[in-house]
Amino acid sequence: MTPTPDGADVTPEAVVAQAEQPGPEAASGRIGVILGIDLPVVVRFGRTELPIRTLTRLGPGSVIELRRSPDDPVDVLVGDRVVARGEVVIVGGNYGIRILEVISNPFRERRSARGSGPVAPSPSAPVMEA
Repeated sequence: MTPTPDGADVTPEAVVAQAEQPGPEAASGRIGVILGIDLPVVVRFGRTELPIRTLTRLGPGSVIELRRSPDDPVDVLVGDRVVARGEVVIVGGNYGIRILEVISNPFRERRSARGSGPVAPSPSAPVMEA
C-alpha cells in the first residue's frame, strides 16, 4: 500500500478501480492517486572511477577527488534518470538544492516544429510498454 498526502493508504486494487472509471472526474482522481506516490530523490554531487586497488586502501581521512568545481551544478535524480540540475545551498543549517534547470521528460510525447507527429525517444532511453 502507498500512503497519500492525507495519510490514507492506497491499494493496487483501488488504483485499478479508479483507472476504470470513465469521465473527467475519473481522470482527476487517477492523477490524484499518482501524485500521492513518494519517489526517492538522489542528489549526485560528483562521481569518479577508481581502481579496485585504490578502493581497498580507503580509510578514515582518505580524500576522493571528484574533479569538479564547487560552482558546478549538481544532478537531481529520480531513479536512474537526471530530472534537474541545481546548486547546493544551506537552509536552516541543512543542505538544500536550488533548482537551476529542469530536464525535459524523454517519455513525454513531443511534437516537432513542423507538427508532423511525436518524436521518438532517444535510443538510450528505456522503452516503456503498456
